[in-house]
Amino acid sequence: MASKIYIIDHDHGVYQRGGEFTSSPTQIQSQKPLNISPVSPGNNVWLGENVCVLKGMHIGENSIIGPSSVVAKSIPPNVFAVGAPTRVVKRYDFSTKEWANCDA
Repeated sequence: MASKIYIIDHDHGVYQRGGEFTSSPTQIQSQKPLNISPVSPGNNVWLGENVCVLKGMHIGENSIIGPSSVVAKSIPPNVFAVGAPTRVVKRYDFSTKEWANCDA
C-alpha cells in the first residue's frame, strides 16, 4: 500500500427509498444506525496514494488501484482501476502476458 490510504467498513444512517427505518436529515448523526460491511482485499493488491475504499467493497487479487481513486464498487481480479468512482481501464491478459486496455 502507498501512503494516505483510507479504508472504511461502516457508515451512519439508512438511505434507501421506502425503507421502514430510513434516516431523516434532521436526525442527529450519532443517533443514526451504524451500518457495517467488511472490506476484503484479495492477495497481492496494490492501493496507490490517497486511495479511499468504501464499506463492503472487494478488490480482486493482483489488482492495482490508481492514486486518488475511490473504490465504491467491487473490483475484479487482475485489473488496473482508477477514478472516483473507480473504473477498470486495463486487464491483464495471461495468454499474451500484457496489460490490455479495456473498451470504454
